[in-house]
Amino acid sequence: MHPQWELLMALDLIRRYQAQVKKLGFHICLAGGVLNKGWSEKDLDLVFLPLTNYGKPDIAPLQAWLQQTWGDTQPNMTDSCPCDSLRFQASYRLEGVGTGRIDVFVV
Repeated sequence: MHPQWELLMALDLIRRYQAQVKKLGFHICLAGGVLNKGWSEKDLDLVFLPLTNYGKPDIAPLQAWLQQTWGDTQPNMTDSCPCDSLRFQASYRLEGVGTGRIDVFVV
């Protein structure tokens, strides 16, 4: 099977959107197989970390940005979370972005 996502593709995507996401109060971070192996046949795991340590940031603007930028956001009901899903404010599955699926985890 051919990888849907490779490290250079993921870095390009992150660099393209990092400045926009930073204005919303988050960093985009890479996780999962693309980070660990350099590729994934399944998906690209992105973690959105808040820029502040004080309280939980408002994720509504980030949710709206995800919807506007990448289309329909489905709640992510996967057992392949990069870490304990109870630590996430939200988790989404984005189908058909670029070369394949993106799983988004918002801390």
